[in-house]
Amino acid sequence: MKKVLLSSIIVLSLFLLVGCKNKEIKEVDSPEVIELEGNPTTGYEWNCVAKDKDMIKVESIYKPDETTSEITGQGGTYLFTVTGLKKGNTTIICNYSRNWEETINDEIKEYNVTVDKKLKVSIEENNN
Repeated sequence: MKKVLLSSIIVLSLFLLVGCKNKEIKEVDSPEVIELEGNPTTGYEWNCVAKDKDMIKVESIYKPDETTSEITGQGGTYLFTVTGLKKGNTTIICNYSRNWEETINDEIKEYNVTVDKKLKVSIEENNN
């Protein structure tokens, strides 16, 4: 009885291994992140928008600087996670402004984004 049970386990294991070997494993790349320092307590916030929203997804979070005390007015980092949706090239425009003001002195950054056929994202700041 033990030999039959052991043989069954071995045969089942071989079937599972063969089945796993034939499945294609898709390579998953981590999304790229744009990091921009800012201080929302001043009213200024970073907003980043992709020109081609069908090609990439841009998600944002704000991470305050670590501190040992409760400091009012401390800054932090805006993190914009960029994930590829389809192959191609596009641009991300980031604007550091107060949403209720229309000024020409806002800080603007532009990034060139390339997504390859495996949906790997490459980001390069456009310094023009």
